[in-house]
Amino acid sequence: MSEYSLDFSEKLIEAARAILPGCEASVESRRAVLYLSLLASEIALKALLEHAGKPIPEIVRCQHRLADLLEETDRCFVNTIIVAGGNERRWIPATSIRALAIQAEGEVSTVGAFLNCESRGASQYPNEVRYGTRLVHFPPLAALSAATRINNWANEHWDHFRLLPPDHG
Repeated sequence: MSEYSLDFSEKLIEAARAILPGCEASVESRRAVLYLSLLASEIALKALLEHAGKPIPEIVRCQHRLADLLEETDRCFVNTIIVAGGNERRWIPATSIRALAIQAEGEVSTVGAFLNCESRGASQYPNEVRYGTRLVHFPPLAALSAATRINNWANEHWDHFRLLPPDHG
């Protein structure tokens, strides 16, 4: 049995989606959606890394540091179609996850920016997102969008995601 699960990540996203309508009226609801979205992102990345063969102790060393999990993902490879509409596949670095667009409240950003936002002063996940008087982070809808994009990307690349390409010599 796996330690991490994309299904669990998806359930966290569903829970965040259920809370989202109350975000305008409540800071606690904003915190809950943000926390669940960050946790869903963490679990999806960890599930992907585990599925690719990364040892659990190495994944655990990343703790809750999303930027570190993103860097570990960057070191992996996906087998993807090179030209839209074509059928030629190649193993390429999995860095494409960084460029996934997220949009909320008229703003556009990327999954990479979302997962690295603590380096630019965002509240630290998980503790500063759960507690404290100051919450500086992506808006809840953008965080939910990011978690959804990460989970979808992981599902899409699940069967074609490896630590090293099979032909690595």
